[in-house]
Amino acid sequence: MIDFFKINKGYVISYIIMCVASVLVFFAFEINSKITAYYMGLSLFFLCIPMIIRYFIFKSKLNSNEYVVLDKDSLSLKNKKAYEELEREIIEINSRNQSEMRDLNSYLTLWAHQVKTPLAAISLMAERSAESSVELEVQKTEEYISQMINYMKSMEKSKDYSFKKVKLEGVIKKTIRKYRLFFIEKNLKLILDIKDIEIVTDPKWFSFVLDQIVFNSLKYTEDGHIKITNSEDPNVLVIEDSGIGIPKEDLPRVTGFGFTGENGREFSNSTGIGLFLVNDILHKLKYDYTIESKVGVGTRFKINLQRKGLIED
Repeated sequence: MIDFFKINKGYVISYIIMCVASVLVFFAFEINSKITAYYMGLSLFFLCIPMIIRYFIFKSKLNSNEYVVLDKDSLSLKNKKAYEELEREIIEINSRNQSEMRDLNSYLTLWAHQVKTPLAAISLMAERSAESSVELEVQKTEEYISQMINYMKSMEKSKDYSFKKVKLEGVIKKTIRKYRLFFIEKNLKLILDIKDIEIVTDPKWFSFVLDQIVFNSLKYTEDGHIKITNSEDPNVLVIEDSGIGIPKEDLPRVTGFGFTGENGREFSNSTGIGLFLVNDILHKLKYDYTIESKVGVGTRFKINLQRKGLIED
């Protein structure tokens, strides 16, 4: 109601002045009160029609973020022109920023792929000379490059996911083979207790999620074990470790972009990107998950493999 009178302030003031003038004329010329009341009521009725139309036009333009000129005075028109010019500038800046981001993403993707070639050569030389420590560092570097590439890909709104049926055990064993040197180097026990089932997923992105979770466990587990199982419920995959654990106050934020927490500050080997990507991709793949952890005991990552809203190519 307040907005209605604000929008039609000029009309309301005009009507009040007209009413005051009518009352003065009524007393000056002793006009019949019924005639005066009828005149004022009829005037109000015809005045309300443009006021109501004006109100709804204003509200519709306001909802569409369009600049509204209620009174066509020179200042209002000048402000409207300035608003439209500013809006055009914002659109141009956004378009330019998007173009620059695409160029940056293209460059970083190209750079990452080019860097992989000398890294592969270094890895091969380390393997031939039995320098496992060098090979491990190369693999860590490759992992961080992979994080960067997949971060850029996952941020693309137009990214399509290709869903199909895959064997769970095959995907898990691929991840285990990838990180076998880390298990050997740290002398960690691998407990693999998998009931093989078919799941509908995007194999590439699901594999990346498993890689990140296992890689995280390996980084923060110095002795003990890493266990991967779905024995309690075939549709719930559990990845647990006997690592340092995550402080209770850090748990709600571990999937935030760039968040490294107390463990990252202490060990200086966290990018804060891995679990952020895991969270983002699992949501896109329609999987629910939970993270449980206790300092000094370890961490448990549980993924519900029954997808919300099944989509299959």
